[in-house]
Amino acid sequence: MYPHLRGRIVENHYGKISLGTPNLDSNLDLPIIGSLVCCESSALDQSATELANALVVLSSTAEDGKTEVRISKTLQKMTDTVRVRISQGELQGKKVSSKAGGEFYSFLGIPYAKPPVGPLRFKSPEPPEPWAGVRDASKEGAISPQIHMILRNYSGDEDCLFLNVHTPQWPVSRLKPVMVWIHGGGFEMGSGDSSLYGPDYFLAQDVVFVSINYRL
Repeated sequence: MYPHLRGRIVENHYGKISLGTPNLDSNLDLPIIGSLVCCESSALDQSATELANALVVLSSTAEDGKTEVRISKTLQKMTDTVRVRISQGELQGKKVSSKAGGEFYSFLGIPYAKPPVGPLRFKSPEPPEPWAGVRDASKEGAISPQIHMILRNYSGDEDCLFLNVHTPQWPVSRLKPVMVWIHGGGFEMGSGDSSLYGPDYFLAQDVVFVSINYRL
């Protein structure tokens, strides 16, 4: 959506630039960060923290007491399913191949608040409802309603308060640094779409990457 950002983002997605890259001009993220913290961060923090904690403690143990990871070899390139339980219920994510040929694990479309529709449309977010069974976390949630800047077509859904979590390791034996990406767009457009803001570069640095959608 922003030509001066797109080249940097694509390079990030393929892991071609270093952490020392200078800050981008015309950074639209700053006002969004401030507003989001005031409006929707408490519910987001709860879901993200619980998932991160679950990622740390889950493991399988062999008979000799050593921790090991059993990964199916039937699906070589795109996905093996992985599960994690948070307070709202169980999530089934997927194993993904990175652009550099490595692997990481993604849990997508996780609700971090109740759908902001009906009487909640203009209210502060409330904690998400629990769900029964296993929730599919292999696909991203809906983006906030918006009109495409170039194509001028309408897309999105009011039920848009979802986050995506990508971790370089599963299960993990220790806490890792976490980066939460809050997209720009001047409260008119944008989303945390992983195909645009790929996590590959950060995961290669052993960082857990979180992206979110929020109300525009």
